[in-house]
Amino acid sequence: MKTNPKTPGLRVLHSVAACILAMSALPLTGCRTAGFKKSDAAADSLRQSSAAVQAESRALGATIQSLNHLVNTPQGDLRRQYKAFGNSLDRLIARCDEADGALQKIRERRDNYLKAWNNELSTMTFEIVRDNSEARRSAVSNQLDTICQRYEQTQTVVHPLIAYFQDIRKTLDPDLTLGGLESVKNLVAKTENNTRKVQSALAQLTGELAESGNRLSSTIVAEANSNREMNSSSAPSLQSRNNDPGEQTATR
Repeated sequence: MKTNPKTPGLRVLHSVAACILAMSALPLTGCRTAGFKKSDAAADSLRQSSAAVQAESRALGATIQSLNHLVNTPQGDLRRQYKAFGNSLDRLIARCDEADGALQKIRERRDNYLKAWNNELSTMTFEIVRDNSEARRSAVSNQLDTICQRYEQTQTVVHPLIAYFQDIRKTLDPDLTLGGLESVKNLVAKTENNTRKVQSALAQLTGELAESGNRLSSTIVAEANSNREMNSSSAPSLQSRNNDPGEQTATR
């Protein structure tokens, strides 16, 4: 018995087949644009920023250590310890500039990535697929916005801390004596605790940047610290009090 090609079921199949054939004739713009390259570029910027922030934190630790050594354990020729503090502070300033530049690169590559994603969305045929991709894009965009805000917030606290160290250097430069060191002891003690808190915030930011980069990458990265899950809602909030970095606090 022959099947009637005009039956409703076969008509539906023929329509679907025709639609698929028509779609196969469309230009494959997604393959040409290779949007995952934009994603990988954004991922690389996040990982590079993680390294930059880590270097900044180390430079911050070296600066407070050399300042403490100068003020609390002065030895012989004070110029040698003062020079060590100055060199550490100069490296900190350079690392902070690099971290600022890395943040700008994240923003630029984020924008390029999301723009490429939008271009792909505009060429999609089926609404259900487009809606699904739009929801995913929105989630990724929110994640990137959050990490950029966290980054900017942390850097905003590092800058006045550096200015505080610079003022101490300016104070000691014309008064590199035991009396001069004694006069800044309280200032150094006041800012040391806050420096440690800022370092803690930088350490958390370092981990978040690295993990965000891994999530965006087209290459799966083995989790060296599988038990470290960053929670954006538990990030420390950095605030200044009385415009004095020595009085700033970092709370969780």
